[in-house]
Amino acid sequence: MKFPDSRFTKGRTIPLRISLIYALVGCLWIVFLSEILPLLIREPGTAVRWEVVTGWVFVGATAGMLYFLIRRDIDAIRKSGEALRESEEKFQMLLDNTASAIFIYRDKILHANPAMETLTGYDGRELLGMDFFTIVHPAFREEIRKRCEALSSGGGAPLRCEFKILRKGGEERWVDFTSSILFYGGALSGLGTLSDMTERKRAEEALRETRS
Repeated sequence: MKFPDSRFTKGRTIPLRISLIYALVGCLWIVFLSEILPLLIREPGTAVRWEVVTGWVFVGATAGMLYFLIRRDIDAIRKSGEALRESEEKFQMLLDNTASAIFIYRDKILHANPAMETLTGYDGRELLGMDFFTIVHPAFREEIRKRCEALSSGGGAPLRCEFKILRKGGEERWVDFTSSILFYGGALSGLGTLSDMTERKRAEEALRETRS
């Protein structure tokens, strides 16, 4: 979730380059008016000299204005990029320090926090690029897939449901799952949260058995 700084540091030289190119072209045009054109028409004349003077003034003023306007726009883009980077860094910190297992997914898992690793038994490298539905227990997989697809197509409020997952090694755990939509990496993605509720399910099952 990082933005390379180079795109903004390089951008600082763009206004100067554009202004210099414009000034160079303007100077060549003035040289043409003051030196080459008189040779062609063999009559320097006052009009040509006046065009030379006004040409220098116009080129200088326009080059300065170009530099100011382009630099202002690039500085605004750089500042907005820095603000976005800081926002994403805060978001990253929040994800990494929350107790709930949180992950971002599209076709595959794009980001998973440490709690997600603890819950599933997979480390971060294994989770990245993994199809989330391979973690879902086969008995729930098709239903959860359909509900997530409906969510991604804009067909309803944020999703919440309960199902089993398979940890690395095959252990089954009950989870409370919530999912919503957010923009990540310039595209719509799913933000999923998993809370382990296995002990609660066991307690509920034990209570039902004592009552029966």
